[in-house]
Amino acid sequence: NDPGFAGLDAYPDGPMMSGQTIQRGSVLTLPWTGDPLTPFVPALPLDGDTQVERLDPAEVPFHTIPVLPIGYAAAAEILSRMTGRDTPPGWNVAMELDYRMTGGPELTVRVRVNQPRKLTRATNVVGTVRGSEFPDETVEAIRHLRVAIKGPFTTPVGEETHVCLHCAHQQYHSGVCDKCGRDDGVTERFRSINVRFRQHLQLYACVRPVRYFEGVPSPNKYADKVNFVIFRENTEDVYAGYDFEQGSEMAQAIIDLIRERDGRSIRSDSGIGIKPISATGTRNIVRKAMNWARDQELPSVTLVHKGNIMKFTEGSFARWGYELAAEEFGEDTVTEKRLWDELRGRMPDGKILVKDRIADSVFQQIQTRPDEYSVFALPNLNGDYLSDAAIALVGGLGLGPGANMSDDLALFEATHGTAPKYTGMDKVNPGSLILSAVMMLNHLQWSEAADLITGGMEQAILDGHVTYDLARLMRREGREDVTELSCSGFGEAILARM
Repeated sequence: NDPGFAGLDAYPDGPMMSGQTIQRGSVLTLPWTGDPLTPFVPALPLDGDTQVERLDPAEVPFHTIPVLPIGYAAAAEILSRMTGRDTPPGWNVAMELDYRMTGGPELTVRVRVNQPRKLTRATNVVGTVRGSEFPDETVEAIRHLRVAIKGPFTTPVGEETHVCLHCAHQQYHSGVCDKCGRDDGVTERFRSINVRFRQHLQLYACVRPVRYFEGVPSPNKYADKVNFVIFRENTEDVYAGYDFEQGSEMAQAIIDLIRERDGRSIRSDSGIGIKPISATGTRNIVRKAMNWARDQELPSVTLVHKGNIMKFTEGSFARWGYELAAEEFGEDTVTEKRLWDELRGRMPDGKILVKDRIADSVFQQIQTRPDEYSVFALPNLNGDYLSDAAIALVGGLGLGPGANMSDDLALFEATHGTAPKYTGMDKVNPGSLILSAVMMLNHLQWSEAADLITGGMEQAILDGHVTYDLARLMRREGREDVTELSCSGFGEAILARM
């Protein structure tokens, strides 16, 4: 009833909890126009003997409740459930007060004082996000917050029609999972969540730094010279999702179109995929790579393609990349052709060398002379291959960070996939996700924190305090003083050395 709640009245007969459930520990989002330090009694509907009391925050174990970032629609739904009234746009701030209601519906509400924002956070609101493996609220949260970090997702493969979200088992029916027995996680198979994030948020750049950590065994004798960043175009190429099953109407229509317009034949029992590569997508990813090289004072950017075979897709990628470099970075760059034709191989100080390589040849060169490369820009498919091949040079995907970026947003992630058989075992190497968090901290310009974590990991690896995958490699190389740690144990080892 505080006047700071402009337009919000108490509702003695309001439909609070009417046929709905809000779990204890939910965060209530309320409008606030007054002094954020003013104490208040929340305008919650009281029913009969229901009482509201102020709690000591120490009594309420909120730290045990996982926090789920949500978008405006979900925050508005929470307020509507609590007050029985829809919330207009712009009502957005919460208070740092804890209350318990007794004698009526049992409920604990926590609200938090903050500066006005368009997005707040809520936890465990039943019905807010369930029912979709790709909630709109999640997409909106990332779009608003601009920075997020996530773990890996399983993508269903094969011909089964359904997949269990708990254990990743695939089967041909809904209902109870045949493997884990859960009845609340089986859903229809779905397209890659990673790809959908990239497309919905236009995260056109997959950025993967690859570097060597001293002490990690590597199959490559030049591993200690590996230190480059891969910029992979994220939204186009054969990963764009234009993939049509053999015998489908779309596949047959494309086969017929090519025969009618081009005179060439494709086997009628073929599946068909489309490989779009645009000037816009190419210029975006090359610009991102060029800016990185310039900002980090790196010596070269290499355009990787298969233009000797696919002239109008991958060949155009190289051509458009050179054009972008000349138009927007001309004063900062020298092409490899000019270096040898005009400058006799003498690279001017402070300039960035722009060159291109055929994809299959660069797979050899990152093994035989990796120190000649500092930044790569590639189309989607070859970028995927090169990223995994490169990280294998320095110890595997357990040490590979990554991010998906647009001009405004950054979604950081582990570069490896999932391993459902290890779920709950506290076993797998968390290094990829931790190093992705380091990337995020650097992106936020919190470099001191990033350097502390990196230093802790470097020392833990040097000391041989590592997870099973790295321990196995070290022992294979003859090292005896290896301490094999759990996933959380590796985290503790890093903390102890920060």
